Amino acid sequence: NNYGYGLHANLVPYMESVGVAAMLEQYRSRKVTYLSGSSDVCNEGVEEHCQKGLCTIVDHDLDKSCEAYAQGWCRMERAHAFVQHIRRHYKDPGVHTLVSLDYIGHSGCAIVQASASQDAMFGDHALDKIVV
Repeated sequence: NNYGYGLHANLVPYMESVGVAAMLEQYRSRKVTYLSGSSDVCNEGVEEHCQKGLCTIVDHDLDKSCEAYAQGWCRMERAHAFVQHIRRHYKDPGVHTLVSLDYIGHSGCAIVQASASQDAMFGDHALDKIVV
């Protein structure tokens, strides 16, 4: 239950200074939006056996540890599982928001450029409001 996969040991200095209980209480009230690419489903370890050399699977160094697999087999599944966990933990199905971005894989650039991401970060049609 160490930091990275838990909150009982190896915490970063900020977490130690605030305290786990206070941090968890504050996190509930924060306005949080999780962005998940619906095509961020690559996992070399799983798919290399399925593809039989037909193409190269690139998962961008997906964590394949036992702890990571307990959360899901790909990033998209892990994001959805995390939001489910947060909502169960706080007993509030409306806490935080999950936005699934259609046709986007593991690309930070594509995620930031998606109109749904722009809306989540800056309000509806944020790019339309930029004056150059």
